[in-house]
Amino acid sequence: MGDSVGVLALIVTAILGLALWGIGLGATTILPSLVSVVGSTIVAWAVFQAGRTQDRIKTTLDLHKDYYSPAFAISRNMAEHFYQLHYARDWTVVNPYDLDDPEDKLKGYSEVVRYFHRLSILWQRERMDEDLVTDLFSREMGYWMGFIFEPMNARTDWWTKPDIYRLAEHLRREKAGNYMHGLQEGVERRMNGPVRVIKADGSVAKVARDEVALHASTDDPVSNVRKSGLRSGIVRLLGGLRREVRRTRTVACPTAVAGRS
Repeated sequence: MGDSVGVLALIVTAILGLALWGIGLGATTILPSLVSVVGSTIVAWAVFQAGRTQDRIKTTLDLHKDYYSPAFAISRNMAEHFYQLHYARDWTVVNPYDLDDPEDKLKGYSEVVRYFHRLSILWQRERMDEDLVTDLFSREMGYWMGFIFEPMNARTDWWTKPDIYRLAEHLRREKAGNYMHGLQEGVERRMNGPVRVIKADGSVAKVARDEVALHASTDDPVSNVRKSGLRSGIVRLLGGLRREVRRTRTVACPTAVAGRS
């Protein structure tokens, strides 16, 4: 909208200039004046367009730099840990923001979702360089679609999903090779990578996928005993009791909840 107003202002200025020169200088001198005004307008337009291009390039490169920054690398790692902890949930009935989060991994998941939502909004508003977006983000978008976005597609309360999927579909069309490479990598890591379980002391342990039964979609620790064997069942039972204690304390002393995305 702001860019359109700027262009309109240039056009109006040019027209007013032509009118003033025509009235003040007379018909015999209007041609040189017209050439001057048109030339100035063309130069102003070129400068304006060059500025927009540079702004788009800078915005795109800044977002790419943010993706690989140390702080966001931690957030991405936390997001992966969060999904590994809850990978067998039924996302049609479970909201990720209502789950136990003993190591604050939910924050990482939320930041990853917000990052790609912001990326999509800027792209849709033409604030980013189109070629750079497809070159720099196709693989990354594919990875997160395969690892966490597609499995959570069933969520009915995910309000940022349409924007994220709109950009994902665009990148899939424009840079299919990179996108599909990232998608395959994300799916393989999700399906074959380690999972995480809550230990009796409330901490989280990473274990091989074949060492633990699938998490039940319920938090019922007794159900988990039957599904996981005696040893892991006892661990889950104690962990479930600990979580119940934490829930009771939370009800008594509610705390701030992370922003939902």
